[in-house]
Amino acid sequence: MADQKPEQEPSIEEILASIRQIISDDDEQPEAPPAPEPVKAAAAAPPPPPPEPVFEPAPAKEEDVLELNNPIMDQVEEEEEI
Repeated sequence: MADQKPEQEPSIEEILASIRQIISDDDEQPEAPPAPEPVKAAAAAPPPPPPEPVFEPAPAKEEDVLELNNPIMDQVEEEEEI
Protein backbone atom coordinates (compact mmCIF):
# COMPACT_ATOMS: atom_id res chain seq x y z
CA MET A 1 0.00 0.00 0.00
CA ALA A 2 2.94 2.27 0.34
CA ASP A 3 3.23 2.19 -3.44
CA GLN A 4 0.00 4.14 -3.94
CA LYS A 5 0.47 7.84 -4.62
CA PRO A 6 -2.06 10.14 -3.03
CA GLU A 7 -3.97 12.11 -5.61
CA GLN A 8 -2.59 15.56 -6.03
CA GLU A 9 -4.96 18.40 -5.34
CA PRO A 10 -5.37 20.86 -8.19
CA SER A 11 -3.27 23.97 -7.95
CA ILE A 12 -4.80 27.41 -7.47
CA GLU A 13 -4.08 28.22 -11.10
CA GLU A 14 -5.96 25.10 -12.23
CA ILE A 15 -8.93 25.98 -10.01
CA LEU A 16 -9.02 29.53 -11.36
CA ALA A 17 -8.75 28.29 -14.93
CA SER A 18 -11.66 25.94 -14.30
CA ILE A 19 -13.75 28.80 -12.87
CA ARG A 20 -12.89 31.04 -15.86
CA GLN A 21 -13.91 28.26 -18.23
CA ILE A 22 -17.27 27.84 -16.49
CA ILE A 23 -17.89 31.60 -16.56
CA SER A 24 -17.01 31.87 -20.24
CA ASP A 25 -19.27 28.91 -21.03
CA ASP A 26 -22.14 30.71 -19.27
CA ASP A 27 -21.46 33.90 -21.24
CA GLU A 28 -21.55 32.05 -24.55
CA GLN A 29 -25.01 30.60 -23.99
CA PRO A 30 -27.64 32.67 -25.75
CA GLU A 31 -30.14 34.37 -23.53
CA ALA A 32 -33.58 32.90 -23.45
CA PRO A 33 -36.08 35.10 -25.25
CA PRO A 34 -38.30 37.06 -22.88
CA ALA A 35 -41.60 35.49 -22.10
CA PRO A 36 -44.35 36.91 -24.28
CA GLU A 37 -46.69 39.26 -22.51
CA PRO A 38 -50.14 37.84 -21.98
CA VAL A 39 -52.62 39.01 -24.54
CA LYS A 40 -55.01 41.46 -23.01
CA ALA A 41 -58.61 41.05 -23.98
CA ALA A 42 -60.13 44.10 -25.54
CA ALA A 43 -61.75 46.14 -22.84
CA ALA A 44 -65.47 45.65 -23.06
CA ALA A 45 -67.58 48.75 -22.91
CA PRO A 46 -69.05 49.21 -19.45
CA PRO A 47 -72.73 48.37 -19.17
CA PRO A 48 -75.07 51.31 -19.48
CA PRO A 49 -76.18 52.82 -16.18
CA PRO A 50 -79.55 51.67 -14.91
CA PRO A 51 -82.42 54.04 -15.58
CA GLU A 52 -83.10 56.50 -12.82
CA PRO A 53 -86.17 55.63 -10.76
CA VAL A 54 -89.19 57.84 -11.20
CA PHE A 55 -90.78 58.83 -7.92
CA GLU A 56 -94.40 59.80 -8.09
CA PRO A 57 -95.98 61.08 -4.89
CA ALA A 58 -98.92 59.08 -3.73
CA PRO A 59 -102.18 60.97 -3.56
CA ALA A 60 -102.65 62.35 -0.07
CA LYS A 61 -105.53 61.17 2.06
CA GLU A 62 -106.93 63.27 4.86
CA GLU A 63 -105.67 60.87 7.48
CA ASP A 64 -102.17 60.86 5.95
CA VAL A 65 -101.69 64.63 6.34
CA LEU A 66 -99.18 65.56 9.01
CA GLU A 67 -100.01 68.78 10.80
CA LEU A 68 -96.96 70.67 11.96
CA ASN A 69 -98.16 72.54 14.96
CA ASN A 70 -97.21 72.47 18.60
CA PRO A 71 -100.29 72.12 20.80
CA ILE A 72 -98.29 72.77 23.97
CA MET A 73 -97.03 76.11 22.67
CA ASP A 74 -100.56 76.96 21.58
CA GLN A 75 -101.76 76.37 25.15
CA VAL A 76 -98.97 78.51 26.60
CA GLU A 77 -99.78 81.36 24.24
CA GLU A 78 -103.49 81.14 25.12
CA GLU A 79 -102.67 81.23 28.85
CA GLU A 80 -100.39 84.24 28.42
CA GLU A 81 -103.13 86.13 26.63
CA ILE A 82 -105.46 85.69 29.57
